[in-house]
Amino acid sequence: DLISEMKTVRNIVEKVHSLRKEKNIPVRQPLNSLTVKNINIKEKDLVQLMKDELNIKNIKFENGKGELNLTLDTKITPQLEEEAKTRELIRKIQEQRKQLGVRLDQKVNVQNDWLPQSVDMLNKIIMVTLANTLTKGDFAVKITP
Repeated sequence: DLISEMKTVRNIVEKVHSLRKEKNIPVRQPLNSLTVKNINIKEKDLVQLMKDELNIKNIKFENGKGELNLTLDTKITPQLEEEAKTRELIRKIQEQRKQLGVRLDQKVNVQNDWLPQSVDMLNKIIMVTLANTLTKGDFAVKITP
């Protein structure tokens, strides 16, 4: 059953990636939901794997008869947009840390022209990038003395 469900998951993931490409929505951009009709995945870990791989918050399964049918909610809310920008900023900071040769345990001071309004997103940046400070200004990453 697990192997069969994994094949189904791979099929769904491929189709959703195609839908994203068709609609020009990168995987870095989180989306709110996906509805999968006529197929059910019982294994919770596989559902979580799909959420992670596709960057989708909720996956809903609806029973019915017929072929696999996918409905992707492509509406990008301000919160989803902020999350995507936060991920992009984290990627940018990590790349700069690498270029500067910063040790994995070393803190940095970060400056960027855009910062998220959400406290959760700010905390995520601080936690993931080991930022000592986050301030507005032209993009810069400096090693904390």
